[in-house]
Amino acid sequence: TAVNDPNPNELEYPIRESVVYLTLWSNIKSPNALGLGSKKTSSDLWSHLEIEFMVVSKLSRKRKEDALRNCRYTGGGITGNGGYAEKIRSLYKDATDAGATISDEQLITLFVDSFPRSPEWLPILAGLADESNFNVAANRLQEFVRLMNGGDGGGIEGMEKVSALQTEVKQLKEQIAVMQARKGPANPGLKCTNPNCNRVGHTIENCFRKGGGKEGQYPSWWKGKRDNTTSTTTNATANTSSSIPT
Repeated sequence: TAVNDPNPNELEYPIRESVVYLTLWSNIKSPNALGLGSKKTSSDLWSHLEIEFMVVSKLSRKRKEDALRNCRYTGGGITGNGGYAEKIRSLYKDATDAGATISDEQLITLFVDSFPRSPEWLPILAGLADESNFNVAANRLQEFVRLMNGGDGGGIEGMEKVSALQTEVKQLKEQIAVMQARKGPANPGLKCTNPNCNRVGHTIENCFRKGGGKEGQYPSWWKGKRDNTTSTTTNATANTSSSIPT
C-alpha cells in the first residue's frame, strides 16, 4: 500500500507503528519525565499529548483573558500610538488568539469599566454605558482626560476643588490612622522625678502618685492600683481642721 495510506495491510502495520511511535518519542523533550513511558502504542502516546496540549491551551487562554479583564487605567493618553486604547486592543487580540470568546460589546464594557470610579469620572463613564462603538468611547474618554488635565488652558469647572478636597480627606484619614496606631504617653519628652513614679508623660508637679504635686487626685480614667492616703494629704486635712474655730 502507499506510504500515506491510512489503512496499511496487516504485515505493514507493525513497521508503520514503530516508525510513528519513534517519530513522536524522538520529538518530545524528556518523555520519561512526562510520564510517557507507559504509553504502549503511538495512538496512546498521541492521545496523551493531545490531552496535555488542550490543558495548556485552556490555561493560556484563561491567563490572557484575565490580563484583559484585570487591566486598569492609571493615567496617560487614551488614543494614539502607545495609548491606553491600543493596550486594551492588544490584550483583546492576545485573548481571542488564545481561544477566548469576547464580543465587541463585552470589549467596550471591559474598556469603560477599567477606568477609575472616583466622583470626577462618574459623569463621563455613565454617558458611555450604552456606547456600541469602541473608537467613539475611546475618543470621548481622550477628550475628557484632555479637559481634566487642562490641555486647552483650563480644566473642568470645579474639578480642582474636588481633587483638593479628596487630597485633604486622604490626609485627614492618614492622620487619624497615625493617632489611632500611636501608643504611649501624650508627652513622651516629660519625665517624672517622683521616686514612687518615674514615668514619662508628666512632671512631678502633676503626678497623682504618692509624693507628687497632685497626690491622691486620680483621674477618672485611671484603672490601676491606688496608693494609700499619704502624709501630704493627711497634713493638708489636719491643717484645714485646725483652722476651724472651736
